Amino acid sequence: MNGLEKRSEVMIDKIQTIPVDKIGGEIGRASDEEMLAINRVLAIFWDLPNQRAAWQGFQRLPQDDLRVLHWLVS
Repeated sequence: MNGLEKRSEVMIDKIQTIPVDKIGGEIGRASDEEMLAINRVLAIFWDLPNQRAAWQGFQRLPQDDLRVLHWLVS
C-alpha cells in the first residue's frame, strides 16, 4: 500500500514550489513505476528534453497512465 487513505491524483499542470519549513512528514509514497509514469507525463506536458523517448515509453505503461496523458493533452 502507498500510505494514503484514499485514491489520489498528481496534478501535472499545477506544479509549485513549497518553502522547506512548510514540508511536513511523509503521508504516502509512489512506487517506482508510478514515478516513472509521472516523469514521462511531465516530460510530455512541459515539453522537456527527451520528450520523444518519454512518449515511446508510454507504449509499455498500464492503461491508467495512458488515460492520464489523454486527459492532459485533450
